[in-house]
Amino acid sequence: MFNSTRFFIKKWHFFPILVIVMLHVAFLNKFKVVAPHFFILFCLDLFLIAFWIFLIWIRTKSFLAEKYKQQLIESEKTKINNLKVALSDLDTDIPAKQFGLVIGKFSNIEQIINQKFNSAEITHSRYMTSTRSVFDSVITNLGDAIIAFKNVTAIDIAYINKRIDQISRQNASSSDEIVSLKKRRAIWEEQNEKYQQLLAQNERALTIIDETSRAVSNSKIQKDGVVEDAELAILSLENLAKRAKRYSS
Repeated sequence: MFNSTRFFIKKWHFFPILVIVMLHVAFLNKFKVVAPHFFILFCLDLFLIAFWIFLIWIRTKSFLAEKYKQQLIESEKTKINNLKVALSDLDTDIPAKQFGLVIGKFSNIEQIINQKFNSAEITHSRYMTSTRSVFDSVITNLGDAIIAFKNVTAIDIAYINKRIDQISRQNASSSDEIVSLKKRRAIWEEQNEKYQQLLAQNERALTIIDETSRAVSNSKIQKDGVVEDAELAILSLENLAKRAKRYSS
């Protein structure tokens, strides 16, 4: 946890105050106490106090930025761990396999980008941002797929189809029951289609990540920093990230 007392009470924080006191003593010992000297001391006081506040502000800003970054990392770890647990509880292993694949592929392409580019380069930032966006979209899709799958398994579609068939063969006038059964079947079909679409989107994302990894690793960086052979792959990655953002909004 953040300890404000421990953070702010640093030896160098008191340096401007020490300088002010020393200057006061020097002025008072060397000069007679007249108005111009007081004015000079006053100006120095203002400058040094402002500088002291500026140093503390810079320190605080840096600390809070680092703290926020760590919170994001911890939040991401918690989200990933919770998703992993939720996937292990499903009666199907396809989403869990996609989860393992995207973790491995993202780690791989991250290493490739770091090896190919300096972290200060714009190209590095562009590639990492696009890759991260696609990774996040796959993770989001898996979370939505869990919900859709649970909705599908919560409805006994075999019973519904059997009951509708029985009523139809008996020519029974159970119109309310038929309507209710068909509504539940429509919900099942909608959620099942959504589940399948989410898995299909993830497969496309995994393929594009593989294509981008291959293109970047095989490409040669030109003098202007452009990686010509990888441009088509990264454009596909960026387009996929944009589409994923539209779907999630």
